[in-house]
Amino acid sequence: MVLLRIIIFIKITTDIESYKIFSTAGHYKDQNHVYWAFEIIPGADPSTYDYVKTFWGYADDTHVFYKGLMVKDADPESMERINYDFTKDKRHVYRRWKIIEGVDPTHFGQLKDYKYYYTDGEKIYYCEDNEYNEFFEVKGADINTFRYDSRSKRYKDRHGTYYAGQKIS
Repeated sequence: MVLLRIIIFIKITTDIESYKIFSTAGHYKDQNHVYWAFEIIPGADPSTYDYVKTFWGYADDTHVFYKGLMVKDADPESMERINYDFTKDKRHVYRRWKIIEGVDPTHFGQLKDYKYYYTDGEKIYYCEDNEYNEFFEVKGADINTFRYDSRSKRYKDRHGTYYAGQKIS
């Protein structure tokens, strides 16, 4: 019954001649609209909407979209993926497509060989790959001397030793 409703919905509301389906069920476009979960995505331009490899997401000429929602203040021209959790554009850093306030996107990135540590060139931040964990500044960490110590299996700088983003000594 549900499949019949979906077929009827697509047939009634969709321009079949210009129909293009994306990888997710219910995510498609025609010449008139872009759809997510069989609902029209407000503000999406179907003539330019498509998948963008540089940030593993969808955009039109002026907006970025995630799961059918427009990402606030996102710039599709400068958007890039850092990893599964983080993206950035020329104005903001995003975690799971929500703006992280106070972080400079210009130099933001994951520290090389430091799975959960990030920097914007001024500060060091910590966040585990889990949607329930917070993204936070590692207070007092020195960007110039912060390194992984393979003997202790901890991170150290000139101020002390860190574990899970917290200073422990």
